[in-house]
Amino acid sequence: MQPTPEAVAAVAWLYQYRALAVGEIAGEDAQLAFALFGKVAGVLPRELPPHVAQLIALGQAGPGHPIHRLSQTVVEAEHLLEGSETSGDPLMLDRAIGMLTDAAETWPEGSARRHEVLGLLGRALRRRYAFEPTQMWRLERAVAVLKDAVEATPAGDLTGHMHAHNLCSACLDRYEATGDLRDLDAAEQASSEALRLIVGGDSQRPRLLTQRADVLRSRTSAGGEFGLLGEAADLCREAVRTVLPDNPAALPVHAMAASVLSDWYVYTHDPVVLDEAIRSASNAVTGIPEEDDRHSALACHGRLLMLRAQRTGDLADHDAAERALAAAVGVLPPGHSARTAYLGDLADALYERHRTFGDESCLRAALDHARCAVDSSAEGGTANPALLDTLGRILVRCYDTTGDPRDLDSGVERLRQAEEQSPPGSRMRALALLHLGNGLMQQAALVVAAARRNQMHAEAMTAMKEALQTLPPGPDSLLALNNLGTLARRQREEDRKDGQYTAQRIFRDILSSTAKDDQAHQLAALNLALSLLDEHEAVPDGDRSLQEAEELLRTAQRDRMPGQHSYPTVVCALARCLSLRSAPSGRRGPDAEAVALLRSVMDARGGCPVYSRVSAAVQLGGLFADVDEWAQAQRAYAEGLDLLTDAVTASQGRSAQEHGLGTFFGLASHAAACAIGAGDPVRAVELLERGRGLLLPADARPASAGTGGLLATGGRTIAIVNVSRHRCDALLVSGGAVTVVPLPRLSHATLIRQAATFLWAVQRAQDPGCRPEERYKAHRVAVPGVLRWLWHSTVRPVLDSLGLTGPPANGMPWPRVWWCPTGMMSFLPLHAAGEHRSLYDGSAGDGALDRVVSSYTPTLRTLGVAAGRAAVVRAPEDGDLLVAAPQTPGTPELPQVPHEMSKIRGHHPGSTFLLGAEATKERILVAIQQHSWFHFAGHGVQNVEVADSAHLLPHDYCGGGRRIDLSDLGQLRLDKAQLAFLSACRTAVGQLTLADEHAHVAGLLQSVGFPHVIATQWTVRDGVAAAVSAEFYQAAARRGRAFDPASALHEAMREVRRSHPEPYLWAPFVHFGP
Repeated sequence: MQPTPEAVAAVAWLYQYRALAVGEIAGEDAQLAFALFGKVAGVLPRELPPHVAQLIALGQAGPGHPIHRLSQTVVEAEHLLEGSETSGDPLMLDRAIGMLTDAAETWPEGSARRHEVLGLLGRALRRRYAFEPTQMWRLERAVAVLKDAVEATPAGDLTGHMHAHNLCSACLDRYEATGDLRDLDAAEQASSEALRLIVGGDSQRPRLLTQRADVLRSRTSAGGEFGLLGEAADLCREAVRTVLPDNPAALPVHAMAASVLSDWYVYTHDPVVLDEAIRSASNAVTGIPEEDDRHSALACHGRLLMLRAQRTGDLADHDAAERALAAAVGVLPPGHSARTAYLGDLADALYERHRTFGDESCLRAALDHARCAVDSSAEGGTANPALLDTLGRILVRCYDTTGDPRDLDSGVERLRQAEEQSPPGSRMRALALLHLGNGLMQQAALVVAAARRNQMHAEAMTAMKEALQTLPPGPDSLLALNNLGTLARRQREEDRKDGQYTAQRIFRDILSSTAKDDQAHQLAALNLALSLLDEHEAVPDGDRSLQEAEELLRTAQRDRMPGQHSYPTVVCALARCLSLRSAPSGRRGPDAEAVALLRSVMDARGGCPVYSRVSAAVQLGGLFADVDEWAQAQRAYAEGLDLLTDAVTASQGRSAQEHGLGTFFGLASHAAACAIGAGDPVRAVELLERGRGLLLPADARPASAGTGGLLATGGRTIAIVNVSRHRCDALLVSGGAVTVVPLPRLSHATLIRQAATFLWAVQRAQDPGCRPEERYKAHRVAVPGVLRWLWHSTVRPVLDSLGLTGPPANGMPWPRVWWCPTGMMSFLPLHAAGEHRSLYDGSAGDGALDRVVSSYTPTLRTLGVAAGRAAVVRAPEDGDLLVAAPQTPGTPELPQVPHEMSKIRGHHPGSTFLLGAEATKERILVAIQQHSWFHFAGHGVQNVEVADSAHLLPHDYCGGGRRIDLSDLGQLRLDKAQLAFLSACRTAVGQLTLADEHAHVAGLLQSVGFPHVIATQWTVRDGVAAAVSAEFYQAAARRGRAFDPASALHEAMREVRRSHPEPYLWAPFVHFGP
């Protein structure tokens, strides 16, 4: 019996569906289907699938028809496209694109297979774009061509879903490049169309399901509901469950499923999900031949192994993750869009390894990869926030390791960019806010000004609270809570008690809701212990809180490896706790276990930041000093000082050096105090010389020439005023010997209060915004009060010990003293200390100005270098004095400067004058190097709370920030310099945390070549400055060709005091030099 055409067509459809189900649309079943359809084509043309009808029409066209030549071109182009997938050669893609473009333009509209040509061209353009993501036109064209392919596909075509699938991929690429949500909408529409068009049993359906999951995942990243990510995970599970092992789409399905499930794990932190993802990733990696394009699967597998290593700390997973990600990066050429993302993943993996094992080489490699990823990312791409966040976190961690504030500032800047570029409501934005809050918290710790510090704490608190509102429950939200607790611990003084209570409540909530092996649990336990220690030291409450803190810290020590980031913190905190617990027991000497713990940190090498070792040494020195074991204390402090000086001198960049010295401000003074306590004042001087003035130029801090050379002062008497929380003394260095003058009325705590009062007073006294009564209180009450305390606590005991109990007899020369203050004493005018009774009752009073000529020196070696250049100043020859008096727009007028200039011109008519608009930055800096004397009459600026704020204002200072700062002065080459007179405000102030470094204009000018510098410690009145200047030059003229600038300044100040008796007015001027 002959079968009917309908029966033949039905059998043909069965073969066709089976070919689709097994994914072999050109296999034996497909060929049988084509043959059977051909038999009934004449009778049942409407039963034919569109692609079969097109092929039959093509066959009937004859071999000479142009369509055959076009078809052959398309076949060759398709081979090139397949070859490029294996070789990664973009030139093969270019050839394929050229051939397909010609075919698409020549192929008749509405003709068979045109949609296939367009689909191939769109695929080729998309792949080519990946090699050069900056060439967006290729991706734009790919989207347009694939849209044409979808529209050109005949209704009922069984392969039409593939064009929609490729269009979805291209739209996703464009969304990732631009962040334009319209592209994500188009991708979602194309994905829906692909799933609508595909036949139920088609082998490509699992791949379309994972693509749909990818779209939903992107929607979540753009700020959509997290439930969409759960839906995406379910789609991936369905795809993995239904895809057959021998299906060519199986490997891409597993790879995409692994990627989506990875994100779902990050949201849920369910280890079962992580195992699912790793299984899919392993299937993808092991199933793709080495020679094929497997970078995506490798990268996904590497990310997942990193997540498991982060959870378990397994070294094997860390190694495997890095190998996989490095391999993914290695197979792609620079500039490839995927390579940029993989570099970011590799940086993350190396960062996690550093956090776990403390390997600093991993941190450096992570920083290099993260920078490369950010530098090569496309502007506006959706991956940018994640890359910026990674770089920001790594830079902040670099700051933790190196102490360079530039790393912290750069990290915070990158995190701000990550937050700004993240979609509102997205998890990425919440993470960026979390990490930004942490960076701001660390920045605030560096700020001296309380108001600014509180402002930064508030900003950090706002960022973390906003992150908490978006983050799902899990480690990230727990980290935010931990950071909020830490911020509460650091509340300003008046809120400290409430802050500790809030912090402890937060930490206890975390402990009660997490497992003991959870990282958030361990961090909260450490933070709670630190809070308990702070609370006990503020208000001792017996042993209860200390016992709990010790239990927490011992557990923390067991849970951490020595190389981990927080290990030194745990060990030092445990030593602190043990010391506090042993204090009431009456035990002689520090707790032995505490000593051993601190010593273990001091002796640590790899993986332990050097500043952690310094901190342990400081803590150990304090333990010994508290029980008067001065020799042991001195050794511990000296070891910390050696570590600090080595780290500072090895640091790259001044910011890192300033941070290290500021963090351990006063270390040299503590070490010296302990040496004095141990009966070794010479050793005390050596320690002060070793640990101070480290930011001075190299020739101003030469290598020690031994104790004899250090104490050879050339007949000068130098009074080093050393202030420490352990004891306060003056060390008188003269005649090769050191004499200790104890200062029992001086204490570290009192000095801090008096210095703060003085700095407040001299700032208020000149602030036009203050009420008159406040200004009166500042300069008529506060300033004299501090100077009276300074006289009785410090200066008078020193002068009395030298036998300088009054003014010199008539006709006798004034005695000289060189003051070398340490720490906060550097901000007080030792030369002006005294009982200035003349303000109140007309009596002469008594003070340093009436007993000695005072000079200052940062260190003994600085004084020695200056004396070697010019102990005595010679009057300038004609043209050898430079006078700069800039007119600075936007600043207060200085009406007495012309009078000051006329006085100088009267004594030195041949001088070089740069006045008004002539006194530009460039001209001043060039001219300084050509003259031996330099007089500056203008505006000087320095804020004691702000780093690198010291500068002079030239005429052109407002044109692009052209101020003359310390870095400019540090580059001067001064071969003939003798004297600099800075008739300007605040040119010898300094910076609070760098008081021992003399980081001011006067200190820098002396260190680069001026043996003698006259400058001001606070704001000076215009008329007083002109008067002191005039008296100085007149006194110098009376002394002839060679004279002592310190004596001339002393005479000038005594003369000006007659007409301006308030110390606030006459006392700002100081002399540095031999």
